[in-house]
Amino acid sequence: MVDEAAAVGDDDLTDETLAAEELAATALTAELGGTDFSDVDVAALPDDPAADEITSTVDELAVNMSDDAAEDDAMIAASEKAIEAVHESAAEAPVAGYDGFTIAQLRGRLRGYQPVTVDELLAYEQANQARPPFLTLLRNRQEKLARERG
Repeated sequence: MVDEAAAVGDDDLTDETLAAEELAATALTAELGGTDFSDVDVAALPDDPAADEITSTVDELAVNMSDDAAEDDAMIAASEKAIEAVHESAAEAPVAGYDGFTIAQLRGRLRGYQPVTVDELLAYEQANQARPPFLTLLRNRQEKLARERG
């Protein structure tokens, strides 16, 4: 979606459009826990490879925008498809039902997983929920498997 403010300039926006944008920003802030992030807070956030890929794709498409609305619509559709693909690939757990596992359930199943599956689970947990007990359990299993392989 093209930012209307960037496209036409803030001076050309109606009061109604500016009010709608302010309302949307307020709702987003409330969704994020009501905290306004300073530039320092944002800079301190960990890197998110999926977000970086999305930002890169959108920036690339923005540079290539043309004066032809049909071409722009096609480029926007392509960017939305790319964003959707990133979200889908990041959202799939390597083990069916993993997101619903308790720590006890994971512990009980962990010995049956191949080393590659443990590696994938650890990467998935780090990229998604990053729950400390799950990360510890997965790292410990990963280290034990590495020691056993020699």
